[in-house]
Amino acid sequence: MLMRTSSDDMASASLAGILRRRAAREPDRIAFTFLKSERERENLTYGALDRRASAIAAWLLARKGSDQRVILAYPAGLDFIAAFFGCLYAGAQPVPQPGYLRPRHLQKLAAVAADCGAAIALTDTPTLARLNEGVATPSGLTWAASDRIAPAEGSEAPIGIETSALAYLQYTSGSTSKPRGVRITHANLLAHLQALAATYQVSGDDVLVSWLPHFHDMGLVGKPLLAVYAGAPCVMLSPLQFLQRPARWLQAITDFRGTISAAPNFAYELCAAKITAEERRGLDLSSWRIALNGAEPVRAETHRRFLSAFAECGLQEEALSPCYGLAEATLMVSTSRPSQLPRIASFDRASLVDRRAIPASGDDTSELVGCGPPQEGIRVAIVDPQTHTALAAGAIGEIWVKGASVADGYFGSPEATGATFGAHLAKGEGPFLRTGDLGFLHEGELFIAGRIKDLIVVNGRNLYPQDIEQSVQAGHPALLAGRGAAFAVDFGGRELLVVVQELHRHSGVDTAALITAIRAAILNEHEVHAGAILLVDPGSVPVTSSGKLARYGARDLFLKGGLAPIAAWYESAVESSWPGPS
Repeated sequence: MLMRTSSDDMASASLAGILRRRAAREPDRIAFTFLKSERERENLTYGALDRRASAIAAWLLARKGSDQRVILAYPAGLDFIAAFFGCLYAGAQPVPQPGYLRPRHLQKLAAVAADCGAAIALTDTPTLARLNEGVATPSGLTWAASDRIAPAEGSEAPIGIETSALAYLQYTSGSTSKPRGVRITHANLLAHLQALAATYQVSGDDVLVSWLPHFHDMGLVGKPLLAVYAGAPCVMLSPLQFLQRPARWLQAITDFRGTISAAPNFAYELCAAKITAEERRGLDLSSWRIALNGAEPVRAETHRRFLSAFAECGLQEEALSPCYGLAEATLMVSTSRPSQLPRIASFDRASLVDRRAIPASGDDTSELVGCGPPQEGIRVAIVDPQTHTALAAGAIGEIWVKGASVADGYFGSPEATGATFGAHLAKGEGPFLRTGDLGFLHEGELFIAGRIKDLIVVNGRNLYPQDIEQSVQAGHPALLAGRGAAFAVDFGGRELLVVVQELHRHSGVDTAALITAIRAAILNEHEVHAGAILLVDPGSVPVTSSGKLARYGARDLFLKGGLAPIAAWYESAVESSWPGPS
């Protein structure tokens, strides 16, 4: 049955219906701009997007693709957006994946396709050509280039959509566990987009700018989908363009008068370190009113460095907006509000270890950045993960979440769904989503203290890996900020601390002296001895698709001897038995 929408209340329609309405009202208005290079750009109007999406929908319906999962494996660009909406129009469920052709990515893509039962995979013509040249593609998938589908095959309207139906699958990045397909319903998506638009006061006058991967929740929901919902134009460039030259991101904000943009913490750190004084002179960031920082955790020092570097470019401190979220909640759980200064607070370091957040001043403190109050329609509870008792403000516990934007579970995984999405408080209230993250509420804001699975316990003491990583990286400019991982391994029945840290390629430092300094910093600041320290080349420490540290992945590489350190030190008692080269 074709969907008919007569109401102007867009919050009650499906996102596919919102696009169709915008295409009817403003067919020639530019919805998306993709920056192929500094000189070349590609525009996509609402009318053109609707026609391309309709053609893809008709193609899928002709192949019985309705209510089926469809793999979308695209490089950065506008073809992915057309394919995503084409799936929604057809009542199919898109499964965004990277458009990479490297063996490990194809291996993951095959596992995802098998997990969700996808039989169709869409990509663009250049990617399909490379696949046809002999790359080992996953079996059981019918591949097609969506940019070859003729617009004449399009239909007049999307098919009927039930808000409780599955909209798409967002596969988690797998930073601490096996990736799973999060079931995002149409109701989840609309509730979240409505909350985002209300919180950030997004309108057609805004300009969204993004280099984030389109297959990641922040790069998908927080940019192109929010743009269509709110009627705001969206300017996009590829992650590779940003990584090769970080100034391209801020230049795009300057050129298009961007108002809303987001990135993980490492990106702000990279901009402050790599964008030259000459490049800064060409930037005007005065239009940027919401600069979301969604990494775990947001670092106070990064905040200060970025603000110091770009205040001369018109950047306002109140634009910097720390936030916290996860795919299982569609995207955002909490966020700083527009025009409010981010909150940076100091807490007694010893009390944090004892899972209490006591405000303090002086040397023996840790600075944490507040991630704002919970998003509209979201309830956050801080819970003892063992007793399931709700904790008072200031106590550190697991972050539990409930609300309309919380997904309804993992695809095809009832046991994991029950464990993660079916939690109840000791007094029976629920269900809640268990995030696996540690945090606390302070003066109405959510502060992140780490991940339960990342928690390091040495000699009975609880240590947060990000605190150790920060101590290590502060010791020498040759150590790359945000590019080190601290984790614990079990050896001979005891927990030992391991640090893997990336080193600038041509730093020319005395690595033996540097390792000695790192050991001393860890001992002096955290009162524990390191079991092993490895200095590695840039790019050696694994990250998730959104750029966050994958500490679990780093630990796995270490235990399998998969790291090739530039220099390494191991505790003498176990050196001969340690994984990897010594």
